[in-house]
Amino acid sequence: MTQLAQPQSNIEQLEARVARLEDLVKKYKGIDRPFICGGGSEKGDDGLPNMIFVAPAIGADGFAIYQKVKDYSAPSY
Repeated sequence: MTQLAQPQSNIEQLEARVARLEDLVKKYKGIDRPFICGGGSEKGDDGLPNMIFVAPAIGADGFAIYQKVKDYSAPSY
């Protein structure tokens, strides 16, 4: 590879990454609904976090903390 070919290849890779990121921003921009944005490090016997963090919308500055009040249960068939 020549010395000029390598920088051109890097530029093309960066342009492709920017295009993918722009597509993601367009996809999620303006979504104003709550989503789980994290969980507490402590987990119960069921393997689920004892707390989850819920953001009200993409780009929100804060989040609410919800605490589990009982372990996971499922109907038995």
